[in-house]
Amino acid sequence: IQRKAIGKVRGLKNRIVSRQALYSFRKKTRAYRDKHAGESCIITACGPSLDNLPDDVLEGFTIIGVNASFRKIKPTYVTIIDTALSWLDEAREYAHLNQIPLFISWNWGGFESQTKVYSNEITMPTQRFPVDYGKNGYPYREWLYRVYNNPHHLEDGVTCNASVVSESAIPLALYMGFQRIYLAGVDGKASKNRVHFYKDNKEDMAVHKMNHEIAKQHDSQSDAFQVRMFAFDILAASVNRDRIFN
Repeated sequence: IQRKAIGKVRGLKNRIVSRQALYSFRKKTRAYRDKHAGESCIITACGPSLDNLPDDVLEGFTIIGVNASFRKIKPTYVTIIDTALSWLDEAREYAHLNQIPLFISWNWGGFESQTKVYSNEITMPTQRFPVDYGKNGYPYREWLYRVYNNPHHLEDGVTCNASVVSESAIPLALYMGFQRIYLAGVDGKASKNRVHFYKDNKEDMAVHKMNHEIAKQHDSQSDAFQVRMFAFDILAASVNRDRIFN
C-alpha cells in the first residue's frame, strides 16, 4: 500500500512538472511564431560535409545551428536534442555568453526541474514514440506529419527518435515562418571513419553503438540510414515539402 501511495505521489508530481514545462515552453516559444515569415534560413547540422561549406555561403542568412555545429559556424539560434553528449555544457555556455536563443529538448520537464535554466534557453517538451514501419510507428508518424503540415503544433512539443534536424530544427524553422529552408551538414549517416565534422572518439563510439541498436530494431542491419530518413519521408509527403532544400 505504501509503495502504491508513493508511486501515485510521484506520478502526480511528474504530471504537474510536465504541465508546467509545457506551459513555459508555449509562453516562451510564441514570441518566435512566424517571426521570420517569408525569409530564408540555413540549418547547419554536424555531418562531415559541413567542413566543406564555404563561409561566404552563410552570409545574409539566419542560421539555425544543430547540436555542436556552433564549433564551426556562428548561429542565430541553436537547437539541441542530444542532451547526453559531452559538449552540452559547452553549447549552453556558448549560447549563454553570446545571448543566442537555445532550444533544448528534455523529457517533459526533467531538464527544468533538475538544472538551472539560463534566460536565453527554451526547453522543448519531448515525446518519444516507437519508430518503425509497422503499426507501432503510427503515433510517431502522426505527430511529425501534423507538425510538418501545421508547424504551429510545435507548441505541443517535439519528437526525439532519429534525427535532431528532421524532428526539431526543421519544425522550428517552419514554425518561425521561414519560406526557404536550406540544409547543410545533413549527411544522413555516419561513415566508419567520420561521424561529425569534428573528432571525438568517445562520442563517435556512442553514435556508432546507437546506430547499431537502431538498425537491429528496425530491419536495417547495415546502419541506421533508413531510420534516419524515415522522418524525411514523412516531410516529403507534407504540404511544406517545397520549402526545404538540401
